[in-house]
Amino acid sequence: MTAYEDDDPVIDEGPVVVRRTIYEAALRFEKSMGTGAPGAIGEAQDRMDKAYKAGRPRAAARWTAIYRYLMGLAAVARRTRTVILETGESYDFERGRVIRSRARPPRK
Repeated sequence: MTAYEDDDPVIDEGPVVVRRTIYEAALRFEKSMGTGAPGAIGEAQDRMDKAYKAGRPRAAARWTAIYRYLMGLAAVARRTRTVILETGESYDFERGRVIRSRARPPRK
């Protein structure tokens, strides 16, 4: 079993926030599993654990993100909205909105 960090995000009642690449990968993975979310969650966790044990940090990070996204959906029973972030965007949970990156850095 993987040793999880204490600073893992807490699943609360807000929206499920996910990067576009992870969102699309999770959908493809769920579809390929054909078992729906419960089977996909367990398999994603297994693949995450195997990647950690094999010393593949990039693969482990990807499977961790997919696992967290699927768990987030399961935790809120798909009754909340999903916020999909594009490259360079972040989400402000206090204000409940997406923060888009600037095209150019501010002038000095």
